[in-house]
Amino acid sequence: MVNINQEFQQAYQYQREGSWDAARQGYERVLELDPQHISTLVNLGVLYKKQGEYGQAARLYEQVLQHKPNHVIAHYNLALVYELQGRLSEAVRHYSHGLLFQPTDENLGKHLQQALVAVGSFKSDRPLYEQALHQVSLSLPSLMELINFLRREEYLEVAIALLQVAIEQYPERSALYSLSGGIYNQMGNYAEAMKCFEQALERSPEEPNYLQSLGITFAKQEQWEAAQPYLQQAVTLAPNLRKAQRWLNFVNVVCGDRPQVEFNSHNQAIQFQITGKNLDVELTQVNDRQFYEQPELDFINETLRRRSVIVDVGANSGNHLVYFAKILGAETVIPIEFQPDIIAALKTNIALNQITNVDLSKLGYAVGKTPGRAQLQNHPTGDLCLTELKEDPNGAVEVLPLDRLIASNIDFIKMDVQGLEIEVLEGAEGLLQQFQPDGLIEVTKRNQPLFLSFLERINYQIIKEFREWNYSNFYIQSRVQ
Repeated sequence: MVNINQEFQQAYQYQREGSWDAARQGYERVLELDPQHISTLVNLGVLYKKQGEYGQAARLYEQVLQHKPNHVIAHYNLALVYELQGRLSEAVRHYSHGLLFQPTDENLGKHLQQALVAVGSFKSDRPLYEQALHQVSLSLPSLMELINFLRREEYLEVAIALLQVAIEQYPERSALYSLSGGIYNQMGNYAEAMKCFEQALERSPEEPNYLQSLGITFAKQEQWEAAQPYLQQAVTLAPNLRKAQRWLNFVNVVCGDRPQVEFNSHNQAIQFQITGKNLDVELTQVNDRQFYEQPELDFINETLRRRSVIVDVGANSGNHLVYFAKILGAETVIPIEFQPDIIAALKTNIALNQITNVDLSKLGYAVGKTPGRAQLQNHPTGDLCLTELKEDPNGAVEVLPLDRLIASNIDFIKMDVQGLEIEVLEGAEGLLQQFQPDGLIEVTKRNQPLFLSFLERINYQIIKEFREWNYSNFYIQSRVQ
């Protein structure tokens, strides 16, 4: 009489030795004797997967789960096979089922995390994701770690869906509502953000961080007077809460009779209008009494050998332009900016600082890889510096490559175009090759591989990188000097 266990052990030994054909034949003999032998079905599935026979492997794992739905290894291996086949929503479902039965399995959690953030998969398969997320049984610290990862990678809808699961499991945890509010803020959905912060405060009425968050959300909607008491209360409860104090200072200036800031830099008197619509820049100017991105600007001052003509692409309200004109001593600064309200603020700041070495002839244009037209598209947050352009042949804004917009010699180019830097650089390739200016280029993380390839193609090098949260400013220089 044939001993099934001996047959299985012999096949398993062949598998460990790498004799896959012999192992496969042995496992098949076991299944002839017992078609539902679970360990054999799993191991044979592994062999099929290694040999690229994903359909056969999936069939075997599905057979295991029909008889043993809580078999974690079968869920895990089936999810791996589905990932290899590009069936991401099914992979998420089985990683989730595995975690349901074995919540502390770090490997399952890691693979679930990777599958969740697969590019383009969430929006198309949202119902399946939400079903899978509701099956995840993770500890609260694990949930928080996964949510924070998703937030850093800007998979915000996935993070919100997972937070909804967490709140169902831990409805009294005020931190979960606050984190939801922070993500809604990041998405520009201020109405939902406020609801979340209010729910957090219902559970922890004197938590300074929640008061701060609600005050900032009011401020981002330009509800300055509503913001003040929340920020003031946060500072009163926690005097060392730096973010609340910075926002309170900012709100107080915006609400003041003279919404301006003045400071000295390099023995020069500097003034800026505070509009309340250019948040990162103006928060720095108000609180630090210095230029936004001061380290980058000072590095340019120390490094740039030629200081005559500077092109400021994405000039915004003139923070860098004023530095170039007054501190760097440029012969001419040429700002390029298309947003009408920002252009008005830029002109105000030029007047406040009595700047005359500026060429305003390129204002109103946008720049890109090819000529065209576009319409303004305001960012959900309302921050003017995040305004985008949507291609439209009948649009009000003319788009030109820098190669066509700028014809004369330039010595330096600063570029901050909110993620469109590759297109703008490609439209400026001739200009860079001809005049070899130094540059300070803001590059989002996702564009950095393409940026490095572009520099290699035009024979440029990076002299210094200034890293921020989700982008870097690169000082670049031609290798041909």
